[in-house]
Amino acid sequence: MKPLLTIKHLSFTYPDPALPDGAGAIRELDLQVGAGERVGLIGPNGAGKTTFFLLTCGILRPTAGEVLLHGKPLPANNFTPRIALVFQKSDDQLFCPSVWEDVAFGPQNLGLNNDMVEQRVKEALQAVGAETLAPRPVHHLSEGEKRIVAIAGALAMQPELVIYDEPSASLDIRSRRRLITLLKQSRQTFLLASHDLELILEVCDRVLLLDGGRLIADGPPAQIMADEELMQAHGQEKPHSLVPHQNQHHR
Repeated sequence: MKPLLTIKHLSFTYPDPALPDGAGAIRELDLQVGAGERVGLIGPNGAGKTTFFLLTCGILRPTAGEVLLHGKPLPANNFTPRIALVFQKSDDQLFCPSVWEDVAFGPQNLGLNNDMVEQRVKEALQAVGAETLAPRPVHHLSEGEKRIVAIAGALAMQPELVIYDEPSASLDIRSRRRLITLLKQSRQTFLLASHDLELILEVCDRVLLLDGGRLIADGPPAQIMADEELMQAHGQEKPHSLVPHQNQHHR
């Protein structure tokens, strides 16, 4: 069975007048993601996580290598509805007057008829538990509500792969827990970058550690993130839940 996503020798360099060869963001990346996998990306700021996402969904053109979806090259600089990206900042993604219009924007641009658009919006809002938000102005929503609506907009496209860039950033405890529940119930294959390592442990079955644009480690989250020496060497901390705790007994 072919993997859903294949990354082959992927490299990307940002133009930089101070550097003759530019500033490398991704270097010789190779990996595969199977259908149904929930993959977390961790690494320090500047590791290349967001650049990798932009390459994966076709927004950026690789300097070298290729991105394959179902074994076929993904066209660069070209939108594909089979991959959806949920931005780190919801305000960069939500721009329509109402929630309903925002969630409907993608399906409408796929050329679906009104009945199909209505169905897609209804199903997406139900999936994230946001049906009551449909008539609300987007700018009246809380940050947590905006994040959920942004996810609904992605799901309305019925993508095969969803990419989440720091989805728990700026969320309060209640909104974060709602997000975790949503991700656990997700049927889509997803890639999720986050500095929230406890979230990665809860919702992902595989983790990739990136640093300096290179893939440093790939494996089960609890195994990779329990390696304190590895984590510290790449600007990370061992998650609190993986640190052994001793009960103190008082007489």
